[in-house]
Amino acid sequence: MREVTGAAAVRRTRLRPRPPPADRTPRRTLVRPAGVRAGRTGRARGGRTLPRGRGGPGGAGRAGRGGAGGGRRADRVRGQPAVPVDRGRPPLSAARRDRLLRPALPELPPECQGILASIPRLRWVEAIVGTPPVPRAGGSTGRPCRKVVVSLGGLRAPRLADWTSYPRLVVPAVLEALAAHGVRDVRLTGNLSAGLLADFVGRSPLPLRVTAGALPHAAFLAELAGCDALLTSPGLTTLLEAGSLGVPTLCLPPQNLSQIFNARFQRQAVGADVQVTWPADVLREDDVLAMRAKGEDHALELIYEAIGRAAARADAERVVAALSDRILAALRHTAEPADWGALATAVGTGGAAQVADAVLAAAGQSPPSS
Repeated sequence: MREVTGAAAVRRTRLRPRPPPADRTPRRTLVRPAGVRAGRTGRARGGRTLPRGRGGPGGAGRAGRGGAGGGRRADRVRGQPAVPVDRGRPPLSAARRDRLLRPALPELPPECQGILASIPRLRWVEAIVGTPPVPRAGGSTGRPCRKVVVSLGGLRAPRLADWTSYPRLVVPAVLEALAAHGVRDVRLTGNLSAGLLADFVGRSPLPLRVTAGALPHAAFLAELAGCDALLTSPGLTTLLEAGSLGVPTLCLPPQNLSQIFNARFQRQAVGADVQVTWPADVLREDDVLAMRAKGEDHALELIYEAIGRAAARADAERVVAALSDRILAALRHTAEPADWGALATAVGTGGAAQVADAVLAAAGQSPPSS
């Protein structure tokens, strides 16, 4: 995607693969999180897929705390049967009951417990995240917030009628809040179209300097290492990668069910109120969680419809303004003392090496010595 840069002279107007049958060995070899499709080239941050036969961003081909050793072990597993890895999205699919590697999240909803207890070969592993390119220099407490990364991933869900509703509400609110907070440089990334990115850049309030466009995974990690704060739709891998770098992270309003849980994990772990929720007249999270008792699809439908209605409202400008106020209030907490790596520490980041070792063990091979 072509990068779009600049700042406007006027202020904006407010405005699965399916698991193989138990009696058949997979023909392709791939170590990947269960539910991530293969067979397509990898995409940039937001809407990522893994190339065939390789670990992709945040996948088994990149070791977290396991370092290069995890990558070497991942290289060894090609040609061996796949072991499904659930990346912690509740509820757990009942189709994954034979063998499962699952990240050890801080908490899981009660609905998961029966299914988890029924898995005969369940093994808890740490998170699968990319290796940070360089250590983050110094702490973040008290330093001015001048350079920020804004990341929007997971926008184009298959059942979502209009994926632009979420960014059309959230991005203008984010840019308005960042300008009011004194931020100067913004890196906006995610699976957004070039036209939509250009519109956001053109409407960005002065004095923001906004650079927008998709980023490869390594470049995204490099941007994280050099920024003062991250504002992100709360995907779990993104939160863990930022945490492993000690980056102050603000969770934007959720766009799906798992992001509600992820944002709560982050807020509870770091002990700072950096979770931004939707205004009550747009969406109540408690209503979503109650609807989830009928099934995840019902909860997702409630979220998607609520965001779509809000974007189509005649007073959408008021929704954007309310979101901007909430984001600005949460931004102020990013300057407070907090353990920004607490979630990554609680979950661990050595999952890539652990998954590779499990696959080698299933194939009857010994892990290489590090």
